[in-house]
Amino acid sequence: MLKDLILSLHSNIKSGEMSREIADFLTEKGVPAWLQEELVQAYTVQPVALGPFEFSSVAELIYHNTGEPYGVFCDSGYLNLAYGPSGDHIATELATGMMFIVNHDEFWEYYSESGVTHPPDVRTRMINPNLDFNAFWLRAALEPDFPCDAYEAEEIWPRYMQETDGTIP
Repeated sequence: MLKDLILSLHSNIKSGEMSREIADFLTEKGVPAWLQEELVQAYTVQPVALGPFEFSSVAELIYHNTGEPYGVFCDSGYLNLAYGPSGDHIATELATGMMFIVNHDEFWEYYSESGVTHPPDVRTRMINPNLDFNAFWLRAALEPDFPCDAYEAEEIWPRYMQETDGTIP
């Protein structure tokens, strides 16, 4: 589905071949087979605009999901797939395929000011549109008023987890 969507919007996009390093990374991080297949089929050599978001090239996935502070996403069961115009991350939950918009202002503020190497539960920084992988990308690409950042998204969708008591609404 993702490949067809990208090609319908960007007919001149340059595809490429996924390296063994990236394939191994996806497997090592527990990325489910269905998502690996979507990423392999939609592999591009540069980021691709899908609505207000830039879908990372698959080669960027390693960068956006490892090291500090990005490693917290994969370590928490999510994969950073894209970013918005304000820098907010777009992540998918590996266990379910559900999509989330991560408020990067809050994430970076906590990380840089606290001096800790492990930020709080990343889910407290996520907005939950309650959309799976395919529905999220279709709506983001085709709906002109789709929220472009976490602040807009939070006006219509809830946080994934409340920070105060750790419950999932």
